[in-house]
Amino acid sequence: MEAAGFEPTGGLLALNSYENRVYQIELNSGEFVVAKFYRTNR
Repeated sequence: MEAAGFEPTGGLLALNSYENRVYQIELNSGEFVVAKFYRTNR
């Protein structure tokens, strides 16, 4: 997240299992972003 220019607080919430590898991430500004992480070569 930091490499993408965001400043996360470390607050992380994994979303429902049908949304595999999707997380709600808390930022220092008090806002939240939702991020999906892809595995390479899949």
